[in-house]
Amino acid sequence: MRRIAISAFCLLLPSIASTKAQSSDQLLKDFRAQVLNQRLILQNFSGDASPNFEWTPNGLTSGPPQLRTLGVFKFSAAKVHNGTLVLAGSRSTIYKQKKEKPTLLGDTPVVIRIALNGADPAAVLPLLKQELFFPTLQAAVTAIPVLDRQMIYPTDEPSRQPPASSCPTEGAHYEHPKVIYQEEPDFTEEARKARFNGSVTVLLTVDEKGHPSDLWLKQPAGMGLDEQAIKAVSHDTFEPATCDGTEVKTPLLIEQSFSISPH
Repeated sequence: MRRIAISAFCLLLPSIASTKAQSSDQLLKDFRAQVLNQRLILQNFSGDASPNFEWTPNGLTSGPPQLRTLGVFKFSAAKVHNGTLVLAGSRSTIYKQKKEKPTLLGDTPVVIRIALNGADPAAVLPLLKQELFFPTLQAAVTAIPVLDRQMIYPTDEPSRQPPASSCPTEGAHYEHPKVIYQEEPDFTEEARKARFNGSVTVLLTVDEKGHPSDLWLKQPAGMGLDEQAIKAVSHDTFEPATCDGTEVKTPLLIEQSFSISPH
């Protein structure tokens, strides 16, 4: 009888494995339905072309992105390959000026990779959308750091200049940062062929030593020019802003122009 019981249990194993595979496949299908052709905003605001994440026992983690943007992702494919969930699609940037409706600019190819680190996809997939994306645009805007928020997504409410966090003492004398060195961005071959003329707007924080940090893409141009603008701005140097003579960090918008002179 014991031998028969063991044989019967062994016969059940393929069926159990098949049920588990079907469950994972169905969950991946459900996840595709949740994200494909949806407009979603990443919680870490990554503007990188290939953001990488990892699944851990504490949830989803990632390193700081090289570039941040209030970007809307539209995915066209989602699959699990070699223990990694791969999401492919494109990203546009939400661009807003005061007293204007937000618009979507740019269309950059993006591939997001999420290393599952041995976790069962059936356990990860039901949690992934809420871990990876903001539920609403308002939730994303609220999560932008205070110093950057009014420049990235300005409201129509009156605001003081400079930002209160840069010079918090009322009536204090504030001096704006001044450019010491500004690097010219390179054209891309794609932009040359298109004879592109336009600009890329980058928001950065000038720290107390005059160095740029915390770069945000505010107004993209595409064709690889966004990356060239970011690369150039990261090499700029400044005389820092001051509040009553003390150096303070402050946000600053930089417009990088691209133009081809007529021959």
